[in-house]
This record gives sequence, C-alpha cells and structure tokens, in this order.
Amino acid sequence: MWADIPGSSANTWSHRVTGLNSYAAYYFEVRPWMAGGAGAASNTARGTTPRVGSDGVPVLYPGQIVKGGMAWRVGQSVFDVPVGMRLVLYTGGYESGTFTMHLVDVESNSAMTIDSDAGAYLGRRITPSGGSQAATAQTRDVGALFDQILASIRVGPHLPRGK
Repeated sequence: MWADIPGSSANTWSHRVTGLNSYAAYYFEVRPWMAGGAGAASNTARGTTPRVGSDGVPVLYPGQIVKGGMAWRVGQSVFDVPVGMRLVLYTGGYESGTFTMHLVDVESNSAMTIDSDAGAYLGRRITPSGGSQAATAQTRDVGALFDQILASIRVGPHLPRGK
C-alpha cells in the first residue's frame, strides 16, 4: 500500500511512522513523485518493532542492538540506555539462582554483567587501551555510561511506564 507523506518535499530526508503493532514485521519502500508521476521504488527495507510488555516497556532480546535514549526490559529489570550508546544483549544463562545478562557496548566492545532478575551488578570489562577500539573507549567514558545504566535499573513486575 502506497501512502503520501503530508508536508514532504524534495528536501524531506526522513519520516517517523507511528501506530505500529508490537513485535510485527514491516517493509518499506520509497519512491519520488515528479512532474511526470511516480518514480521507481527504492530497495525494500525491513524492520521489526520491539515486543512491548504490559507496562509499555519494550523487551530486549539476545543479539538485538539498541540505541540510547530509551528504557528496555530484560527479565525483571528495566534500565535506561544512555543517549550516545548502542548496546547489544548477550545472555549468560542461569547459574546458582542468578540469570545473568551481558550488555555490550557496540562501539568499544566493553561489557557489563547484571543479574537480570535482581538488577544486581555482577561486573564489567572495559576494552583496554591499545586495542583496535581503544580510541572509542578513551573518547567516550564507557564506564560512566555503564554507571548511568546501573543507576537507572528498576526491578519488579509492576514498573512505571518506560521512557
């Protein structure tokens, strides 16, 4: 289904689509409108909206990369990803009553481990200088970004709506 975007012009470079269903796949193509009519369609872009819990907070799944500026849920923990950070989640599994999650900063490959049910901090690894991603780790204080995540953790099934 093609839809015109109200207010768009030759200078329109982006458009936000709202009202999409939770955890659904969507496909997008764009085509220009010229004096002679519609131009050829672009390549198809595919995206899937995040699964959203009953509290309105999207659920983060293993392997999913997310940008900062939003709250995400893993297990009983909800946390805010700081603006300027991109994270990927790797689960560590269930050991001795603890379900661990490893949050990895995509740019520096630094990681932090948290008990996703209790929201407890279990450790971190900051990429050492001298590595291929060391410049990124040094210009962005990844440790401070991880501290922001820790300070934002809320735990429990009945949490306020995410940001």
